[in-house]
Amino acid sequence: QKERSGRAAFEKMIERAFGSPEAADTTYEEAKAKLQHHEAWFAIKSDLRRDEVFQGLMERLEEQHRKARAESRHDRVVRLQRRLASDPELKRQRLRWKDVAALLTRKG
Repeated sequence: QKERSGRAAFEKMIERAFGSPEAADTTYEEAKAKLQHHEAWFAIKSDLRRDEVFQGLMERLEEQHRKARAESRHDRVVRLQRRLASDPELKRQRLRWKDVAALLTRKG
């Protein structure tokens, strides 16, 4: 029971610190350097076990981010299609992608 609650505290600490998609490539050594002074770090006694828990959690977070991107992809495509269909500037015959990107950036 104590080990499970310690693991949960450790995972919560890692998720708060590195739960964003931008932090998905964080290594165990980077996490250790940043978080080893927290009490939750010592909830798991073995460095090897902490590494295993960290790797497992990061894999789960990466899978969650992948699923979220896949789910939102359809909505982004539909929005872009609607925008392309409704804007006369984006319907020009010889429009280059570079021009489209500039127009979309300018119009927000």
